[in-house]
Amino acid sequence: MRLPYFSRTTGKKAVKATTAVFIVTAVTAVAATLLTSCGFEKKEKAVDVNLEPFRAPSDYVWEGSYIDSRDGLAVLTIEKEKNGGYSASIGVPSEDMSYIRTYEFTLNTADDGVGLSYKNGSLTTYYLPAADAADGSVTTQEGYQNGTGAIYYLEGSLYWIDDVDNAGENFAFAKSEGLEETAETTTAGAAGGN
Repeated sequence: MRLPYFSRTTGKKAVKATTAVFIVTAVTAVAATLLTSCGFEKKEKAVDVNLEPFRAPSDYVWEGSYIDSRDGLAVLTIEKEKNGGYSASIGVPSEDMSYIRTYEFTLNTADDGVGLSYKNGSLTTYYLPAADAADGSVTTQEGYQNGTGAIYYLEGSLYWIDDVDNAGENFAFAKSEGLEETAETTTAGAAGGN
């Protein structure tokens, strides 16, 4: 471990200071291991957090299509299920569009009543063929199953917490009514119902 204060020091002082930090860190880790093995538990201090800013308005409609306001590439889709929950998918393309990561999960109201949570998340990566590839097939790679996380509301946008690989860290999804209309028009046109 290198601390900014010690990085400016040279000679024997730096070696002694770095050694001291290393010894204190090692002793702390050994002490924690010994206490745990003797039956002592680490107690977390309860923190009172105000969750009200993350509570969606009571009339908020979760289902719909959302686009990441950061770059407009990632898309979140939430659909209402018959059982009262929601099915959701998030498509995240790579910058060069060579693959798309798709996260899928079933959302239910979180235990604390704030947002929607999931326990059955999966990740599948779809590798897209190059435009000039002779074989135009898409290959897939399964990432994980049984991932956990949540979708929560804040100031008109949805945010994603992915407990497995923190994939949702930089996304802020804004609802896009136009995306749904485009998808419906495209589907109707493809079916010949224009």
